[in-house]
Amino acid sequence: MFFDDSSAYDLLSSRFAALAKAYPEWEEHSGMHQFIVWTALSAEGLGVSCQHYQPSITPYVNKTYHVSESWKLKCQLVFGKPVGTLPDAKPKTHLEQALRVYGKESPEA
Repeated sequence: MFFDDSSAYDLLSSRFAALAKAYPEWEEHSGMHQFIVWTALSAEGLGVSCQHYQPSITPYVNKTYHVSESWKLKCQLVFGKPVGTLPDAKPKTHLEQALRVYGKESPEA
């Protein structure tokens, strides 16, 4: 499970007041940690699934695992040894449709 400790951001707010408005947005950037752990587990041959079904399970998790109320549950990374066959690959969106680049070099500019 991945959590963010909001009390840590509160402490930073008093020390770095000029940046305090940015902390709520930065708190949402924890996905990189999830990606790194996912990649490491996959490299070891494990199957991985990132589940974002909080806040519905947050009270249960906090009570069961004695998690501080200041910790906000972000996701649960479920992993294990794959069994059976993998599902069919999802159709991919072509890069030209999924990515747009803007700037001097861009034909749209």
